[in-house]
Amino acid sequence: MTDLHAIEDTFGSFVTFREGFGLDDDRPVDMPIRVFVATADGANVLIDTGVGPPGNAAFMPDRQGRLLSGLERHGLGAEDIDLVFLTHLHVDHVGWALADGEPFFSNARYVAHRAEFDFFEQPGADALETRERLIDLQRQGRIETVDSDGDVHPGVRIRHLAGHTPGHSGVEVGDVLVIGDAVVHELQLANPDQHFFADVDRAHAAATRRELLAELAESGAVAGSPHLPTPFGRIRRKADGFAWTPVD
Repeated sequence: MTDLHAIEDTFGSFVTFREGFGLDDDRPVDMPIRVFVATADGANVLIDTGVGPPGNAAFMPDRQGRLLSGLERHGLGAEDIDLVFLTHLHVDHVGWALADGEPFFSNARYVAHRAEFDFFEQPGADALETRERLIDLQRQGRIETVDSDGDVHPGVRIRHLAGHTPGHSGVEVGDVLVIGDAVVHELQLANPDQHFFADVDRAHAAATRRELLAELAESGAVAGSPHLPTPFGRIRRKADGFAWTPVD
């Protein structure tokens, strides 16, 4: 049996439409930052770790940091998490991953795609203290990596969806596909070629997005999103692009 829930860690903005999407619009892009927690084959699984605890942070200093209270609503504490899968290593997905340089979810396996570490450990990759420490832990063998699609736990299957970052991956949990940042805003549903400033490879990200959206529209499968207006939805075709239909 698989049970999947979304937890909104923070809601806010870290970019304008001009900065984020290249539009002539200086309004902030407000979006949720969510994680997903699942119970799969007896294990408590966390997909991503949000933006991190409230406090004096350069990135989203007004963050609410609600992950732990969200876990508590499901009867869980940090020590109860058995597996943490990181869809990618951007700041809003790894914020609760570490505490004082050590895994915050102390009893969990940490897993991410090998290509994420290969890319971000290169000279010139943007600096992020949490990510650098994750790379150190991976080098020490304390974080597992995968380099192909497949199960990391019964009922939890990894799908490489490269483009946003080289190792960016979705996660199939039961009959739901958590799509990570393959789509971050409804603008990218209406026009899958619409870039986002954090896309490492814009062309590859757009190709991945278009293929994924077409597949989801065809299958009618439920998708989970860290950033779209509702955590769960189905994709439907609309004009030359796609749209999001929320589901419970």
